[in-house]
Amino acid sequence: MIQLPSLTHIGGDFNVYGNLSINEGSVPNLEVIKGDFILAHSGFRNLPSRLNFIGGRVIISPSDDPGLIKQIREADAAGKILGGVHFCD
Repeated sequence: MIQLPSLTHIGGDFNVYGNLSINEGSVPNLEVIKGDFILAHSGFRNLPSRLNFIGGRVIISPSDDPGLIKQIREADAAGKILGGVHFCD
């Protein structure tokens, strides 16, 4: 399992596509992603609890965890995702 507890900001894209070794517990203090957040088919089942801004798109799969998809839609509706939500495959 990858652990990045000190990571709070990512200045570009955060691509964890297909990586089951990283999940929301790996980045517990992540607050900002300035680029795209590509998390389809990854170990994420929830958004990181402190994440409050994504400057790009969120790219997920329709087969990802329904709870995660719901959280992403809610974050988008709250204006936390500037680039919108996009589904791959």
